[in-house]
Amino acid sequence: MDRTIIGGSGYPDQLYVQLLKSLDLGTPDLDIDTVAGAELLYHQQNATSGWTDTADYEVITVTERADTYPFAMYNTYTGWINTFRNERQTSMDTWFSRSQTVGNGGAGCDFFYHTCWPGKEDYSGVGDTQDITPTSWRQKIGLDETEQLAIAERAEDNVAGDAKIWIIPGTRLMMQLYDDAEAGDMPDITDAADFMEDGNRWWADDIHQGPIMAMAYAYLFLYVIHGIDPRGLAYTGFDMPLEPTAAEASYIQNTVYNLVQSYPRAGVVA
Repeated sequence: MDRTIIGGSGYPDQLYVQLLKSLDLGTPDLDIDTVAGAELLYHQQNATSGWTDTADYEVITVTERADTYPFAMYNTYTGWINTFRNERQTSMDTWFSRSQTVGNGGAGCDFFYHTCWPGKEDYSGVGDTQDITPTSWRQKIGLDETEQLAIAERAEDNVAGDAKIWIIPGTRLMMQLYDDAEAGDMPDITDAADFMEDGNRWWADDIHQGPIMAMAYAYLFLYVIHGIDPRGLAYTGFDMPLEPTAAEASYIQNTVYNLVQSYPRAGVVA
């Protein structure tokens, strides 16, 4: 299966590839076309490999830059934010259309959208221009997911045919991790504040994944794209600075499984 991942940085690229190899599915034929901080529009305008080689791929996975401006926050604002939002909408329309008309030699390819989250301190908005001002990062990522799904649904409506944009629910998984931490259901984490302040196992910095979180997202990619149940899969022996404990591995595997099973837009059926 020829496939590509397009977007900014932050994917669980290497762990995803290593997981595929560990399952004896052959060497993954995977291209990574990522530019740190880049929008989908950048890849189109600069004709990066994901755009120019679309015909070569049976599967395309995209993400957008993390700075989402939800309609719920800015629905009465008519300035640059709406221009920015319109660019994001048009970019998804364009990429999805290209995947169906050019992808896989013109036969159309499967198209996945990995939703992502903002930095932990980036939630209050841009001053006095918004209708809603989130009071927490958790509230903001919920608003972000609503915007992300609206962008996908608009693209589906604007592109001819019955093809779907399958969602790799990165934002929803992040919400689940946060909520589990707050409820005391995450191994060795006291509450949400403890989870957010971690800079070793779960987080690498303000926005990027630490090794345990990266493994969770590698399982998420594997399950949504390939339909491979993460429960019971290997969690040691990979190239990562820290390995999950047995309790952490069981937690992230079951969390990913339960989330995807309850998320129809992921397209996975038990």
